[in-house]
Amino acid sequence: MTILIVGATESIGRLVVEEALAQGHAVRALVRDAAKARQLPSEVQLVLGDVTRPETLAAAVDGIDAIVLTLGADGQGKRGAEQVSYGGVRNVLAALGSRRARIALMTAIGVTERLGRYNRATEAHDWKRRSERLLRASGLPYTIVRPGWFDYNAPDQHRIVLLQGDPSVPIEEVAGAVKDLIAEGKVKHFGLSEPSAQTLRRAHKVQPVATLQNEYSLWTRGPETNGVLETCEELGVGLVPYSPLGKGFLTGAMSKDTKLGEGDFRKILPRFTPEAMEKNQALVDLLQRIAKEKAATPAQIALAWLLAQKPWIVPIPGTTKLHRLEENLGSVDVALTQGDLAEIESAAAAIKVEGERYPEQLLKTTGL
Repeated sequence: MTILIVGATESIGRLVVEEALAQGHAVRALVRDAAKARQLPSEVQLVLGDVTRPETLAAAVDGIDAIVLTLGADGQGKRGAEQVSYGGVRNVLAALGSRRARIALMTAIGVTERLGRYNRATEAHDWKRRSERLLRASGLPYTIVRPGWFDYNAPDQHRIVLLQGDPSVPIEEVAGAVKDLIAEGKVKHFGLSEPSAQTLRRAHKVQPVATLQNEYSLWTRGPETNGVLETCEELGVGLVPYSPLGKGFLTGAMSKDTKLGEGDFRKILPRFTPEAMEKNQALVDLLQRIAKEKAATPAQIALAWLLAQKPWIVPIPGTTKLHRLEENLGSVDVALTQGDLAEIESAAAAIKVEGERYPEQLLKTTGL
């Protein structure tokens, strides 16, 4: 494998060079200063170029299999942070064009810290965070590394806390970053997953949202009461409900006696305890009764019910089996009359779904 290392003459980059050579890879280094590059091993192929000057990068990326970016702009102020930490990643990706390469990007453990003195003075974290977004949107296989320097900290600070998302980043900034990517032709549409109606409105003001991915099914009907459906219709936003089959329960293939295997995510969900499944069986019984009348399956009725709610709702059931895919597709041929929908609504209203859809700690990670 031929690996291009950007930032090879700096402290972290030199370690990457050593490790890549030790593993038997061909190493190419993009360098601005040939004299400084003399410190690198003789096996390293040197290519003169500058990440802030796109016209100098063609030779560097030609024929490579992977790129490791350890570039940084420490001490170069706000302009350096923008041109190197962000612009360098943008220019390297642009130089690649349609070629495929695995990308590894080093940023910093503090990229989500926006209000600290260092970031306010340099905007370094802001531009590194934006470079991560560029990489995620590139469509290339990638790894993002956020190294930390724990030797700078007190003993009781030697810890890492992993969070889903970064609630400190305003949704307007996220939408603005996507807007820039759309303008550059790197992204076609903007979608959100499980935002509240208010968050959807705020994002939509900056960049029109094409579609939402929220959980919605006969046993998860939050979008009907939390303003999400109403806001989608008002703004012209599509909805692609995930888990439209209740993570498998609404298909009728499960019961209180079902044993979930090790590693099955549903084992931690309140609705999949034996007690909850027994109480929620009434909803499956309803689907089975309607399915028998329509010569269909419970899964097809559950999907057809969603399709009948609004023309801009398109459920996205997941499966790994071809016959289940064909079964799911068959739901578009199931015709539910207004009478059928009223009957389902009346019967479902009398059934109290047992258990939350997620444990409390996971519910807190959603935007709802």
